[in-house]
Amino acid sequence: MAIDPNRRFMLQDKLELILGSNKVYYNPPDGQKISYPCIIYNLEGEDVDRANNARYRAMNRYSITIIHRDADSTICNDILDSFEYTSFNRQFKNDNLYHDVITLYY
Repeated sequence: MAIDPNRRFMLQDKLELILGSNKVYYNPPDGQKISYPCIIYNLEGEDVDRANNARYRAMNRYSITIIHRDADSTICNDILDSFEYTSFNRQFKNDNLYHDVITLYY
């Protein structure tokens, strides 16, 4: 079973809806001007279930980073509540910006 290549665009649309803007970037190039709050995500791998020597379910694993200035931002929780297969990894602060990192299977 192959993963639908259009699925990433569906994920993009959902993340934009949750964020309330189009500041959602998939693998942004170095030097791209980014304004905050924003979401940056990239593909990390996939999770595959097998049976009878065949793939019967596959989901892509994404690293989602929410970057914002508000220590009490709810964007991270909104994403965790909107997707079934998510987990919170960590939060860190860099250059006075908060970074919440989530793993999402989609």
